[in-house]
Amino acid sequence: MRSYTGLAGFILACLTIYCNIARAQGLYPISTDQKIVKSSLIIEGKVISKKSAWNAKHTMIYTTNEVEVYKVFKGSVQKNTVEIITVGGAVDGYAIQASHMLELSKNDIGVFFCRPHTAKSAPPAFNTALEVYSSSQGFLKYNLSTKTATAPFIEYTDIEGLLYKDLRAKLGRSPEIKNTKFSIERAKSKFQSDNSTLAPLISNFSPSTVTAGALQDPDNNVLTINGSGFGSGAGDAAVLFQHADLGAGNKYPVEFSSPFIISWSSTQIRVRVPTQAGTGPITVVDNAGNTVNSSTSLNVLYSVLTADFGGAIGIKQFNLGNMNGSGGYSVKFSTSTANSGLNINSSPAKATFLRAMNTWKESIGLNFIEGGTTSQQSVNPDDGENIVEYDNDGTGLGPLSDGVLATCYSGVTICTNDPANAARKTGFDIVIRNTGYSSGSTPFTLGPCPPLSENSNVVDLETVLLHELGHALNLGHIVDPLVGAGAGTASPGKVMHFSIAYNQRRISLDYAAKTGGLYQVTPHGYNFGNCVVGDPAMAPIEPVVEAKDDCPATFPISTIPTATVVNFDLAHATSNKFSDPAFNQWKTDGTGSNVTNTAFYAFKTNQTGGNLTLEVMNYITTPAAIADCPLGSTGVPPKGVKISLYKVNSCPTGGSFPTPINYQLFNSDGELPVINGLAASSTYLVAVDGIQNTKAIFDLKFTGTALPVQSTELTGLVVGAYNELRWVTDPTFDVFSMVLERSEDGVSFQEIKEILDQQQQQMGQYSDLNPLPGLNYYRLRVENSSGLIQYSDVVTLNRSENEFVMKISPNPAISVINIEILNNDFGPYGATIYNALGQQVLVRKFNVSTRRHVETLRVRNLLRGMYFVVVFGKNGEKVKSATVKLK
Repeated sequence: MRSYTGLAGFILACLTIYCNIARAQGLYPISTDQKIVKSSLIIEGKVISKKSAWNAKHTMIYTTNEVEVYKVFKGSVQKNTVEIITVGGAVDGYAIQASHMLELSKNDIGVFFCRPHTAKSAPPAFNTALEVYSSSQGFLKYNLSTKTATAPFIEYTDIEGLLYKDLRAKLGRSPEIKNTKFSIERAKSKFQSDNSTLAPLISNFSPSTVTAGALQDPDNNVLTINGSGFGSGAGDAAVLFQHADLGAGNKYPVEFSSPFIISWSSTQIRVRVPTQAGTGPITVVDNAGNTVNSSTSLNVLYSVLTADFGGAIGIKQFNLGNMNGSGGYSVKFSTSTANSGLNINSSPAKATFLRAMNTWKESIGLNFIEGGTTSQQSVNPDDGENIVEYDNDGTGLGPLSDGVLATCYSGVTICTNDPANAARKTGFDIVIRNTGYSSGSTPFTLGPCPPLSENSNVVDLETVLLHELGHALNLGHIVDPLVGAGAGTASPGKVMHFSIAYNQRRISLDYAAKTGGLYQVTPHGYNFGNCVVGDPAMAPIEPVVEAKDDCPATFPISTIPTATVVNFDLAHATSNKFSDPAFNQWKTDGTGSNVTNTAFYAFKTNQTGGNLTLEVMNYITTPAAIADCPLGSTGVPPKGVKISLYKVNSCPTGGSFPTPINYQLFNSDGELPVINGLAASSTYLVAVDGIQNTKAIFDLKFTGTALPVQSTELTGLVVGAYNELRWVTDPTFDVFSMVLERSEDGVSFQEIKEILDQQQQQMGQYSDLNPLPGLNYYRLRVENSSGLIQYSDVVTLNRSENEFVMKISPNPAISVINIEILNNDFGPYGATIYNALGQQVLVRKFNVSTRRHVETLRVRNLLRGMYFVVVFGKNGEKVKSATVKLK
């Protein structure tokens, strides 16, 4: 395992400045001292105008932002304005966005750390423009109402008393005043006034939960604010939302003249919630600048990206399309090592990316497929080539800014002949920081082990790429952050939260990401206009669902049968703050733990109560290498599953679980320590979660004195062409109904005979005249008059003891095929998969040393369709074949 930890142990010197924990999904922290050293010009100013243009090769759109200069802290300017270039913008119905890169809006005020721009392919007219060093971290944005200045990782809580003082101390000079009309203390700027007796009043707003940016879903996007004193919508009037890209305390303004305002009266405002809005109180500003905050928070469930095309088109939500003819987008990996590039196709980062992409595919049905390799390096999200590459000098963009780990460049287009048309994503490119080329260093680990297997503070690349792929499917930022602190005790922020702490891992979706992702991949029947040919919308693939992902809506009224086996699939489980225990409600001592991929199972004890034994069986991890992850220097387990047991009658409210009666950890097969003291006729809830987001699949077998003893003994025998079953029931057991069930896999049972005669229920037999080929599993389901259900032991009868039996599962398959062989002839075997054209696509050799052998083939890289599986014996002869469908 190799880590890239150039900023390991980096500590921000906060002094009189409030600083966040070093964290960011696509960023790592840059100190103020470093920004000062690397900048040739540091100014305070206001964005007064913007213009965008294509570069000469028509591969990237750039925007120049004209900034009116108020103060000069370092360097000098000859004019009262400067031009600052940013990546992205919109021109003639085309738009490009770059995640985690600086994007300025008109009227933004703050401090800019500038230097000559490094863009390799900027339009010639922009050659004299400056760029902001460290991108979004190099602009300290002012909030004039609170007199604070913020950028990712840092907040100055007092512009006059802290920011100006800090810059004077570090630079050894006072600023040159270029505009005497601007003053933090005297300015009557927008949104500056505090609440007063003349302030407006918010009585309520609806809905309480919205989806930001989802302009095509007004039922869940349009917010109605009721109250009084809102004014007529003029002057300084605005609605302020919490800023999802910057976090708590920062506001995103929607001014009264914005196209997001639907209507404004003194008693009611109707406003579309923009992409940048996050969870938190909303603020109404009246005409005179008086403000009022809502008493409750607006909940932003998820955010949808939008693009501002300007002119008659305006701001549009954009949607996923069928851009590869197979229902979605094909992703290619750059192999070029020219221009200081790296071959990502041979890098461990490729497997990391594919794991992240597969999480989205299997969780929501995202139709992204691997499309091979390319030698292309130029970033052009509008060219139909969705490239993943390490940063290099051939992108045309210059090195990734200091502080940026990865960026997703999104291309968007709209048919300009009708502004009512929907916009569509043409493609995307993802660029990952390259230590040999990008400025600065790379504090992330490539996996598959989590950061806590390392010996220093690192950022998890798979977490970063899962987030960047969220941008690729058009999700914006939200502000549900990390909870708690400390290695192994805190719970990471949501997938699309704008930041993540060092050593935190989230490689499974949360409810917000999953719900937003499902919304994005679902076709909505939008009209994309006559410039779009063929099927315009993405065709989602079938997702994989863990049925126990959320706490069950109903609890059992019958006692769980002893020896019940329950499967848990944490590889496809998610987290959900609306139904999960809080991070400090898993352990019996109340200390914290991550909450990343949870699953639940409820059961009821017998009439006497007693103890419970849980046995872990068939434990595997995805990927398998997780099982070998070492214990890092923190001593926190980096792998495995935690299991908590709660005594409850129904699902508690999410985040309001009682203290569990038992908490245990495991990372392999075996019996767990006995749980004593379970009450009689009571319901309990089992909750499991992956330690450090371990994606494990396993079975739990329930036994113990708190579960009913078996009342019926079942035996069986193979007799010629049929199977004969016999049973005896404890005469003290009150039999209300009895059913004989059969299964072909020992998991899913179907009724084959109901035993109605009371004498037969006490002692009887049944001949199965039409048994299944190979293995047959039988059990008796016995219910008493009180509704208590018990099962007999499962009897297995094998009708092919000396035959070679092969079974393929699952079928259809998605990412893996299991070849199950029943056979007494041990030795070397082989399996070959052919596509519909008869071409070999996979060959595997393996050794069979037990009667039942299961060989797992990973087929996630194969295209959808029909395939043929052929198994060859010891001498190379064909033994069995079967057809399997990949979906």
